Amino acid sequence: MVPLISRRRFGKAICAFAVVAGTQRNGLAAEDKANVHSPPADAKPIVYPRTKRDTIVKTRFGVSVHDPYRWLEGDPRTDTDVASWIDAQRRFTTEHLSSLPGRDVFRRSLISTFDYERVGIPQRSRDRYFFTRKVGGQNQPLLVMRDDAGQERILLNPATWSMDGTVTFAEWRASRDGERVAYAVQDGGSDWRTIRVLDAATGKVTSDVVSWARMTQIAWANDGSGFYYSRYPEPMPGVSDATGLINHAIYFHRIGTPQADDTLFFATPSKPGRVNSAGLTPDGRYAIIYSTDDLVHADVLVVDLEQRDQSPRTLIENSTDRWSVIGNVGTKLLLTATKGPERSKIVSVDLAGSELVFIDVVPEQNAHLTGAYIAGDRILAIYFIDVKFEMRRFRLDGVADGVVKLPGMGSVRAVFGEPGNREAFILYGSFNQAETVYKYDVETGQLVAWVEPGIGAKLASITVEQRFFRSKDARACRCSLRAGRTRSARFQPC
Repeated sequence: MVPLISRRRFGKAICAFAVVAGTQRNGLAAEDKANVHSPPADAKPIVYPRTKRDTIVKTRFGVSVHDPYRWLEGDPRTDTDVASWIDAQRRFTTEHLSSLPGRDVFRRSLISTFDYERVGIPQRSRDRYFFTRKVGGQNQPLLVMRDDAGQERILLNPATWSMDGTVTFAEWRASRDGERVAYAVQDGGSDWRTIRVLDAATGKVTSDVVSWARMTQIAWANDGSGFYYSRYPEPMPGVSDATGLINHAIYFHRIGTPQADDTLFFATPSKPGRVNSAGLTPDGRYAIIYSTDDLVHADVLVVDLEQRDQSPRTLIENSTDRWSVIGNVGTKLLLTATKGPERSKIVSVDLAGSELVFIDVVPEQNAHLTGAYIAGDRILAIYFIDVKFEMRRFRLDGVADGVVKLPGMGSVRAVFGEPGNREAFILYGSFNQAETVYKYDVETGQLVAWVEPGIGAKLASITVEQRFFRSKDARACRCSLRAGRTRSARFQPC
């Protein structure tokens, strides 16, 4: 993690933490307290289901390591021993928890607090908005489409896909023209994905089936002809699909064709253990490739899809820092970078040049940069400072241009914006406000709720405030505290 404040630079430690000191209810109601009883003195001891122990021993670096539970790594979809063990654990847990006195009291309280609508950040494709919605006790979210007139239609409802509700969609992306949605089906929490394609107008699933996707993005070509995705080779017959995960590669799938015809776009045969993924810049011109050994630090490569020669060009290689492309302005790419400063900065590089020269656009600020997006003709940068989020505006040349006035002292969870489009979306929440999607007009600065979830908890009774104080030890640590409390409660920091 990047430290919030550099001890090396400031010569002192800065402490940061958040505390929720208030709740929706001041204790249990009297009638609920009467229903809570202590367990009887003669309660039976808990007897756990037996778990088989194998005699497997593995040698690692000259050390023998006993691994008696290796068999539990089997896939419960095909391994009956693992499936039986999971079923026994589930039945045991359910039986025990259902016998606890007062459980219904807490269950009713939690349901009243968390039974509210959750809406994900929308993606706009032409005149259509695509977003997820999860209501109350639903196990899985819906995928919904809304038109400019505000009419909504459910595109995907995973509740109809399986009896036990364990099949859902994971990654998804609408094409740039809004005509199709590619979505990855996830079964039983597995990391494996099967990508399907939906016709947004008719709601019908097409014949496209892409198997063995894993750790993938879905990146549509600008013309909607197909999408880029990442996959492993199909396992050999009789070999577990979790054995030997190597040769992860990026392919292009053309709509209406079988997966066997997919085109290999990028691979690292000399480094078979790498994970490779691709995304496209908002204008669809550049494919940005991330190739990583540890899922933290990645080589960054770029392919100009408008050129006949689509050989990847390396931007970052063998770096111990973190780099991420946030978009482009013509041939100039904008990236967030941790190279040098501990709080990150925004840099640019012009791909038209024969040599790559990185130039600071937004240098290190007095806060930690957690994300940046291009919306309209501005950069929206999210900073974390003194245990609260700020969203600052910059022109594309890096000149500061004020801030986005957030609804309160809370957290920015996600942002969607595109160059040339004055409309952006912000997902914001706080101790006293459920996560809410706001629409932001980059030109006017107006921020209005796009979807306001209804919630049973009495959040209006909670106030959120920020306090600064010094620790009692000799280091005189100056700490920032963001706390939520009921308005009648007194604030006592330490």
